[in-house]
Amino acid sequence: MGKYDEIREVAQGLYIKGKLSKKKIAEFVGVTDKTLRTWVEKHAWDQLKEAQSVTRQQLLADAYAQLKAVNKAVQDRGGVPDKALTDAKSVLRKEIEQLSDSPLHLYVEIYTEVSEWLVEQRPDKAGEVSKLFLEFLDQKNESA
Repeated sequence: MGKYDEIREVAQGLYIKGKLSKKKIAEFVGVTDKTLRTWVEKHAWDQLKEAQSVTRQQLLADAYAQLKAVNKAVQDRGGVPDKALTDAKSVLRKEIEQLSDSPLHLYVEIYTEVSEWLVEQRPDKAGEVSKLFLEFLDQKNESA
């Protein structure tokens, strides 16, 4: 990976976190506003930013709410589930287990908090640490 790619990765991390303006990000990484806008459009950073906003806690809360609704439907049927409700419960239980037991989500949450703190407290180190943490996450994801 070249130096330019590294700069783009740092800019992407800062953009996705949403704490800094585009102008500040461009200044921080040393590119023009136009270059940053091009990266945002070309690499779909707005979609990544939106995806980042969906947290594990939200997904887990949604899964529990859906399971509660399925359980209510079973009660409404006299306590006996049909095949569709049984299948739904099974899928939801697996989803809840995955969201609860996977340690990777914890690393991502920590990465997010550390990145935000670095941008505010030590912006000179944010890019370097962010790059290292992303490498760490990649390795953890490969071994999972």
